[in-house]
Amino acid sequence: HFMYTPKRGDIVVVEVNSNDYPLIPSSTFNDEEIIYFVKRLVGLPGDKVSFEIENGQRILYINDEKVTSVSGHSYGVTEQQQLFLETQLENDILTQYFVLGDNSQASLDSIEFGHVLAEDIMGKVIFRLWPFGGIYE
Repeated sequence: HFMYTPKRGDIVVVEVNSNDYPLIPSSTFNDEEIIYFVKRLVGLPGDKVSFEIENGQRILYINDEKVTSVSGHSYGVTEQQQLFLETQLENDILTQYFVLGDNSQASLDSIEFGHVLAEDIMGKVIFRLWPFGGIYE
């Protein structure tokens, strides 16, 4: 994390605890006080967040662009998730970071537990050991 400035699209390690992120199910912690998530950074402080109904589903937009996974799937939210996320915005603007898992259909991420605090971003993932995949830019 030394001198790291988060950038949109970075894959980051996020340190979470149940006090700061109470919507993460307690079973996720497996008796640990702190756990780490690896997520893609899609929203930065100052970004506009909105939702549009498409084919009967609420779809997440950031800066008026549909947010899609690396496989091209849109990120849908329930009405309850949208209402929760809107409570974390100031006039539709993010004040913290927004992270998503690459599996748009089933990921525990900001859609479920809200924005991520800057101090909880440990740094950018630059190397993957398994499965073998090399170095990220």
